Amino acid sequence: MKTIKAVRSRLGIASLVAVVAMTACQDEQPTLLDTEALDLAPEAAVASFELSSLTARPGETLTLALNLDAPEGTVLGAAQGYVRWNASALDFVGQITTEGTVAFLNDSRAGAGEIRFASFGPRGMVEDVVTLAFEVRASGYDRGLSSQFEVVRSLDYAELDVRFEETSMASLPSALLAERLDYDAWVERLAPGESSGPLMVQIGEASIFGDANNSGAPEITDALQAARIGVGNPDASCFGGSPTVNVDCFAANVFPFNTGGGGSDLGDAADDCAPGLDDCADGSSQVVDVSDALPIAREGVGDLQPIVGEAIPGLATPTDTACVFGTFVANNPGGPGCSGANGVEFLVADQTLGNDFVWVLDAEWRVGDDGTQGVCSGTTPPAGCDANDVVTATLTIEPGTRVLGTDSAAIIVTRAGRLIARGSQYDPVEFSCYADEPTGSGREPACWRGVYIAGNAPINELFVDGDGMITVPAAVPIPSRNSGTATNQFLAEGLLAGTPNLFYGGDNDADSCGEIRYATFSYGGLAVSANNELNNLTIGACGTGTVLEYVQAHAGTDDGVELFGGSVSASHILATANQDDQVDYNLGYDGTLQFIAIQMLTGGDDENGDKGFEVDGGESNLTVAEQQAGGEVTNAQVWNVTFIGGTDAVNDKKAFNYRKGGGGTLQNMLVLGAADVFDVDDASSCDRIGDPTFPMNFDYTVILASTAITSGCTTSGGNATALQDDINAKRATNGTTGVDEGTIQVRATYGGELVDPFNVVLPDFRPVGSGVTLIGQTIPTPPVGFAPANYLGAVAPQGLGGGFSWTSGWTRGWFSSSTP
Repeated sequence: MKTIKAVRSRLGIASLVAVVAMTACQDEQPTLLDTEALDLAPEAAVASFELSSLTARPGETLTLALNLDAPEGTVLGAAQGYVRWNASALDFVGQITTEGTVAFLNDSRAGAGEIRFASFGPRGMVEDVVTLAFEVRASGYDRGLSSQFEVVRSLDYAELDVRFEETSMASLPSALLAERLDYDAWVERLAPGESSGPLMVQIGEASIFGDANNSGAPEITDALQAARIGVGNPDASCFGGSPTVNVDCFAANVFPFNTGGGGSDLGDAADDCAPGLDDCADGSSQVVDVSDALPIAREGVGDLQPIVGEAIPGLATPTDTACVFGTFVANNPGGPGCSGANGVEFLVADQTLGNDFVWVLDAEWRVGDDGTQGVCSGTTPPAGCDANDVVTATLTIEPGTRVLGTDSAAIIVTRAGRLIARGSQYDPVEFSCYADEPTGSGREPACWRGVYIAGNAPINELFVDGDGMITVPAAVPIPSRNSGTATNQFLAEGLLAGTPNLFYGGDNDADSCGEIRYATFSYGGLAVSANNELNNLTIGACGTGTVLEYVQAHAGTDDGVELFGGSVSASHILATANQDDQVDYNLGYDGTLQFIAIQMLTGGDDENGDKGFEVDGGESNLTVAEQQAGGEVTNAQVWNVTFIGGTDAVNDKKAFNYRKGGGGTLQNMLVLGAADVFDVDDASSCDRIGDPTFPMNFDYTVILASTAITSGCTTSGGNATALQDDINAKRATNGTTGVDEGTIQVRATYGGELVDPFNVVLPDFRPVGSGVTLIGQTIPTPPVGFAPANYLGAVAPQGLGGGFSWTSGWTRGWFSSSTP
């Protein structure tokens, strides 16, 4: 149902509509007020350049118009792309506005002979898509002209192909009319007296689709904001995180008009096809461009559109506090109190935590019993179970729900339990520690313990207790999850003394531990004894049926995300400011990882992070043959990684450390500021370089601000220099220029190739422009099973993603530049 909204009277809007209608009549086109009567066929438009002079002399000015002639019966609605020229022959002066069309420019590269434009008309555009003025520097200026269209749409959003015709001379407006119009100047022109509106708002402020400047209703200036994002204006990126969120991107991202799926509406957590999602099958392709500006503009002039004007779902801000166990004790001097809580509580039936409360957890919560927890032999067993029976349970966390633990709190999911934490980009789930609410300013690393999920997929080692104090239990069948035939099981770390042991590992490679989607895990890692703590998020032996995507692990005292065995695939993982490794896997983990962004702390001590990736074959030092004998080889396939070594370009962080027989593939990566990029220890890992079945392979990588590229592999029999030789061969250095020409490139200094990677409050990991490209190389597309991302790094380049990164909105940055 269309949201009722107050559309304010705008002189700029009214003037624009009147001018468009008048222009249409002069050009003898069909009436632009009755688009339903038009036969809008998606045929090719014809593009051409028109110049006011072909013989202008140096020092004179001229006007250039990029013209689009629409197919017969079609009205142009929007176009976005580039105009390029020979910068040695022409100097950009400004633009000349065309009646009926908004043409917003990103002229940051005008000195290099390039402008990116986004042009749209709420009642249709005239033929001149963008008109520019230049000063002539040299003759032959017409020979360097070119255009590139990113998108062209008719007024009813059909995408049009474009073919280019000749450049010609025409009668055009004088170059003396040219202006340099930035965003504020356009706002003043379209809506005199209006401010540009805030870009950053607190979570929970009312926001609707199309209202990109948060003024209360979609209008022409919101369309301008969408165009501004689309052409990548430097001050219009789509990055933000809790406790603030950059809602202009959510609001601006309205096209395609996906109106709900999976029995839900408008992009809530169960909807795989949210508004503005360009590829519903992929689930992550979001582009804000002129295709979004057009429907917002049409809504702004009273022509109602799908999605635009509807409320954005989520952005929940619960203020009431409740305890998971017991009753909340307000104003407790020692922190929150929850009456009835104790050291360990068991969930023995399905339970849901809703987003109507901030949930405080004041205990260790174990979900289910895989037959090893003693629930059925305890003092209050559930009805109908005998000693050591399996008790299944699922903990479901609704979108927008915040679960905050006290210092002793943790969530432990056993092999008979599942965790469903299905947030959305608008409404993420948060796992953190309780602090001063609602700001959370008292949070710090190790202010709670974290989350551990145990599963039933295979691992490659059996736990052996050197002191003979811990007995590995017999595997217990768990219906649909574990037949009980596997012998390899391992003991979890970080459990309270005197509580039941937790084991993971089984025989079901397809096991599902649940779903974690759009969720943040922060400030975990409180040690229960020396060197005995949980990570922010630990996944033990979860299988391919598990969903793990859009996860942030922030400021934990141990690892960000650790995967022990299993084969769960993970994508869109952001690990920031964790004090040990950012991503760690071991014990035969062989899943796929894609889109992994890492931003580490600065500093050399143990509290400032160690490695981006730490990869082990097993807890013991296992060769490939020994891992195979155990049933699983650590052999993850990893694509699209961005590693930022710290908050400046000088630090001592290792990017990738392979040990104890660990190996796999790393490809399509950007590495910035690593003191040691590829560190391979132990003969068992070194011997995997060149292994045809279980290789160690690093490829298609650009390394910035680093000179120490490799270390290790100095003791391996027969492979003493294999690592260095392998990297050198891929670098293929040109002996004359010293420039890397291979699939691995090394640049000793950082030259601003990423937009804002060292910003810890609002980071922007996108490569500048069209991305860091390899000389003479085509970036490969990942194989089947991965998203088709043929670019380097975890985030699409600035020029490809329309200003929208998958890290936008749902993630959190640091509290300040000095406080994670």
